[in-house]
Amino acid sequence: MVMAGLKNSLGLVAFMVVVRLASRAKSAVFVATALDLVQAAIAGVVTVLFFRRFGLLALVAGLAVNYVVRETPWTFGYLRWFAWRSVLTSVLVAGLMVWGFVSALGLEPAFATTDLDA
Repeated sequence: MVMAGLKNSLGLVAFMVVVRLASRAKSAVFVATALDLVQAAIAGVVTVLFFRRFGLLALVAGLAVNYVVRETPWTFGYLRWFAWRSVLTSVLVAGLMVWGFVSALGLEPAFATTDLDA
């Protein structure tokens, strides 16, 4: 948790320095930082609304999948030494998705049966 805070703080300062060097205006740094804070506030509100609507388990599963997908080195070159990670991540996320779908259905069929002869 401390490392995430440190990383985010240093990232924000680096972002401000790059904007300042690129634009040569102090007001551009203020605007860019304000937009970054607005984006963070929107993400926080959406997270709380998601939690209130779907519950803790769905929030934890969604954040875990988000973290794993963001931290996986993705490649279409399957001859690279790290290609197994993107394949494993895809299989795990798809497996979690199928397991959740089947668990949510219980004993109900996935697709409703219709009588076309009636």
